[in-house]
Amino acid sequence: MVRKIKRLISGFCRQENGNVSAIVGLSIIPLIAMIGTGVDVARYAAIKTELQGAIDSGILAAAALNNARPADEVVTEYLERNLDERIVKASDVTVNVISEVTQTGKTVQITASYTVDTYFTGLFGVNTMDLEIVGGGTQEWQEIEISMVLDISGSMNSMNKIGRMRDAAEEFVNTVLTEEVRDLTTINIIPFGTHVHLPDDFNKFVDPASIDNNKDNDFTDGHRWMGCLNMDSTDYTSEPFLDGTLEPLPEFRDYSLCPQDRNEALFLNNDIDTLTAKIRDLRAGSSLSGATSIDEGTAIGLKSLNPGMRGDFSGAFGATRPTDYDSGTLKVIVIMSDGDMVKYYRPLSCWFFSWGCLHIPISNQEAETNLQTMCDHAIDDNILIYTVGFNVQKNSRADRVLSDCVATDENYFWVEGLDISAAFSEIAARINSVRLTY
Repeated sequence: MVRKIKRLISGFCRQENGNVSAIVGLSIIPLIAMIGTGVDVARYAAIKTELQGAIDSGILAAAALNNARPADEVVTEYLERNLDERIVKASDVTVNVISEVTQTGKTVQITASYTVDTYFTGLFGVNTMDLEIVGGGTQEWQEIEISMVLDISGSMNSMNKIGRMRDAAEEFVNTVLTEEVRDLTTINIIPFGTHVHLPDDFNKFVDPASIDNNKDNDFTDGHRWMGCLNMDSTDYTSEPFLDGTLEPLPEFRDYSLCPQDRNEALFLNNDIDTLTAKIRDLRAGSSLSGATSIDEGTAIGLKSLNPGMRGDFSGAFGATRPTDYDSGTLKVIVIMSDGDMVKYYRPLSCWFFSWGCLHIPISNQEAETNLQTMCDHAIDDNILIYTVGFNVQKNSRADRVLSDCVATDENYFWVEGLDISAAFSEIAARINSVRLTY
């Protein structure tokens, strides 16, 4: 009996008819499973990519500070607009949106859930795959410090250029000092002719030995502090002014190269009324010299952004600004001029009032070198420079030095007439755009 069983088993094992079909039939099941799983996984990945793109777009739109609509409404709209319904329907996506508005920006957090139906893995009991995407975005206003360096030389009186400049500068101030960012912004206004009239905050930088406190006609013992510095080429550096190291500009009663008090510079201010009043009060041609010292105006403008001068200015921001270069604060200088930096003469000494004065010539080449030195320092310190050539001749020295000062050609504006308002508006818009960070 045992022998018969062994012979039957041995015979069955030697049979080959139908074995291939059986093997193929058994192996095709895992093969189909592998292919089907691959199809479902690929479809899951495609849906995730599609949904992720729409969610990212919705986050950016909802977090935008200029968006006043509810964040969940914006996200839903972006899903409906951006999702391909052949891949995933927006109505099937569950979205949870949390939005928070702070003093400096807006934060949006999103969790999106979607259930992916399977085509093949359901054969093995896996009918759905859950998909969840978590994302968020923040748009913040950067703190910003701006120096406006404005030409008030005598040529600004022609064709009412001074009036048009005042209008453009006032509009600029109103554009950058919106309610949302006013507390994060300070503006310096530095008018320049032959020199810059500085407030008494700068008196500390003058060597006391060079000050004539007697206020007499003997100028060998120094000169009165009238608000202007006697700067030379050694002062055009990236370093801040140091206490007691400078000289006052020589003053000789009826011979003044220092602009009038009404044209005094204003620093670290964010009050719109104060700033616009200063701008409206600016007058051109207020000194006996018609020189256009763009270099000195730019030097003062850049040093007033230098963190080494923090604490040197009075006012609410004097103790905290200028901020460090690597603090994340956006630093900007806007330089506007209508003419060349021509040779002029600085008085050295006088025997009686303005008669018989000796002078030191300041060449245009020296002034241009000083300006380019300061522009290079600004670029090295990542200060954003904009220049405006107002009715300057194309290819003139003024046109060249203003265009050479900026890091990119797009930051130099050559304008005529009323175009100065458009130029200042464009600069303000660019600043507001740059200061937004995600």
